[in-house]
Amino acid sequence: MAFAADLRLVSLAASVYADAVLNLTPPEALTDPQGRPYFLWDCDLTLTELEERLRDPDPTVQAYFVAKLMRQAKPDDVFRFVTLVKVRTLWPTLVLPHRRSANVRPDSECGSTDAYRCGVLAPRY
Repeated sequence: MAFAADLRLVSLAASVYADAVLNLTPPEALTDPQGRPYFLWDCDLTLTELEERLRDPDPTVQAYFVAKLMRQAKPDDVFRFVTLVKVRTLWPTLVLPHRRSANVRPDSECGSTDAYRCGVLAPRY
């Protein structure tokens, strides 16, 4: 019984934190007139359908849509839909792009031999 109370307290604290700290997209800007979220530009799902898939009993379906959310939504908006606990649970199965080094510009098409000259790698000072 104490565990359930602790869990409710953690959930409440996370909710207060989200309301106070996160910069969430306003509800009126979250979806288009047809009810599709701004970040699901590549599939025709409404916000309600997305939320259903995030609660799907199959963890593979959940992981697919959590990863899509993490790739395409603003980072703060991710936590409007999923908790950090959910992300941690699904982490091994999430398909996310590989991160690049912090000093590499991802938009460059310059060859690696000319990386500093082309501005791909930031000089270290």
